[in-house]
Amino acid sequence: MRQIQNIVFCALSMAFSPSLHAQTPGGVGMPAVWQHGPCLLRTQSNKPLSVVSVIDGKVCAYTTSSAMGGTLRMGGKPMSSTGHPQEHLAYARALSMQERQRVESHLALRYGITLGGNYLDSHGKIIWDGNRNKAFRHHVAGIAHDAASGLKLLHGASSEEMHPLQVTTQTLADGQSLLWGDDGAPAELADSKAHGKWVLRKWVSESSSMAGTPIRMSLGIDRLRQTGMEQGEDIYLAIDPSETGNFRADAVRYVRGEMNEEDSVVFHGIDAGSLHCFTFRVAGDMFTTLSVDQPSRDSESMGTATILVSGGVPPYRMCLEREGQAMYDQSSSDTLRSIGGLVEGRYSLLTTDKLGNEYGHEFQVSASGNMELPDDLRNARSLHDVFFLATEVTPNPTADGYVRIRLETAAEFPLTTILYTAAGEEVDKSEFGAGTYFHTTAYLPSPGTYLLRMVAGNHSKTIKLIRR
Repeated sequence: MRQIQNIVFCALSMAFSPSLHAQTPGGVGMPAVWQHGPCLLRTQSNKPLSVVSVIDGKVCAYTTSSAMGGTLRMGGKPMSSTGHPQEHLAYARALSMQERQRVESHLALRYGITLGGNYLDSHGKIIWDGNRNKAFRHHVAGIAHDAASGLKLLHGASSEEMHPLQVTTQTLADGQSLLWGDDGAPAELADSKAHGKWVLRKWVSESSSMAGTPIRMSLGIDRLRQTGMEQGEDIYLAIDPSETGNFRADAVRYVRGEMNEEDSVVFHGIDAGSLHCFTFRVAGDMFTTLSVDQPSRDSESMGTATILVSGGVPPYRMCLEREGQAMYDQSSSDTLRSIGGLVEGRYSLLTTDKLGNEYGHEFQVSASGNMELPDDLRNARSLHDVFFLATEVTPNPTADGYVRIRLETAAEFPLTTILYTAAGEEVDKSEFGAGTYFHTTAYLPSPGTYLLRMVAGNHSKTIKLIRR
C-alpha cells in the first residue's frame, strides 16, 4: 500500500518560502514533499502546485496555479522493476519558469539526464546554452558546485549510454561548472586517407570559472577496437581552440591518453577552461595533421597545405608528390609547415622522422569541384549515384523539430547544407570543412515539409524532411 502524503497548501506555502540561501534543488526553497520512489499525493482544490520528477531516465515537470484536488500519483513502478531511480519534488506553490528550470537542471546534472534547453544554476545563470549548442544537444552531462542548490558533482557522465566519456576533478569552488554535449554521431572510428583515423563524434563544452582547473577525462574504447583501432596505436584527445570543429593543423592541440585496466583510455591534467570543441584521434607515436586551403574558383589563386607534426624525433623530412611527380622534398625540425602554390590534382604527402617513423596523406586540390574518381567507381551510372555513398536521417518525421544527419561521400570536399521550406524560402545554411564523413543537426522551426539540399563541389543531393 503506497503512502499517501497530505498536502495542506496554504500552511505549507507559509512554512516553505523560497530562499536562495537554502540548500535545496535549484535553490528555490524546500519542497513540501521530497520523495524517492513512487508515492501518492492528496491535494486540495484551487491551490497552486508544482511537481518536478525524475522518472524512467527523464526529467518531468508539472505546474498549475489551481489544482483540481484529489489524489495525484507520482511515479509508477519502483526502481527495482524499471532499473531507473525515481525522485519527486512537490511544491505547494506555482514555480516560475526560471525556478522550474533551475530544479530541472539540478536533477538533470545529478542523474546524467539530457534536457532539451538551457541548464541554469541556482542564481538563474545559464551554464549550458541549449540554443547556441543545439548541434551538440546529445548526452549532455557535467560537473558542478552550486552551494545554494546543495550540488557538488566531481564526477560527470551521461546516463543515456554506456558512459563512453567521463570527467572527474579533485575539487570545485562554488560557482564552478563544466558541461558538455555531443553531436549525436557514433562514438566509433572513421579512417580517411587525407586525415587519418578520427572518432566520428564531436563534443562541445561550456564552462563557468573553470580556467586553470585540471580535470581527468576517460573514454571507453570497446567501440574503437571494433571499428579499426589496431595493436600499437594510441588515442589522442584533439582540442580545437577555434571552436569551429575543423581541427585545423595550425590550431589543433593533442593530449596523449594512457590505457587503464578498465578498458578505457585516460587523459590527465586537462585545463577545463580551454577544452572548447574536442574529439579523439587514433595514431602511432608520430603522426601528422593536414589542412588544405582549396583555390578559389573566382581567382587564379592556388591551394595551400598546412602540416603539423606530432611526436617523433626531428628532423622531419616531408616529401610531396603530385600524381607521381615530386613537388617538395625538405627536412627541418619545424613541426608546423605550409606548402603553397598547389595546382589542381591528386597529391600524396609522406613525412619521415629521424628514427624512420612514417606517416602519409593522400588529398585532392580542386577549384572546379571536379575530381578523379577511383577506378572501381568510374563505370557507375552517374556521379550522383556514387558520390553520396550513405545518407542517414533520423528521426524523419520529427516531433520536436530536430533531425540528425549523417553523410558519407566518395571523396573529400567541403560541404554546404541549405534548409528550405516547401515554398523555397531559405531557413538555414551551414558550411563544413573538407571531409568524407559529416554529422550535423537540422532544426525545423514549425510543423510542415522542408527540403534539405547538400552541396559538395559539383555534386548535390536533396532530401525531404517533415516535422509533425
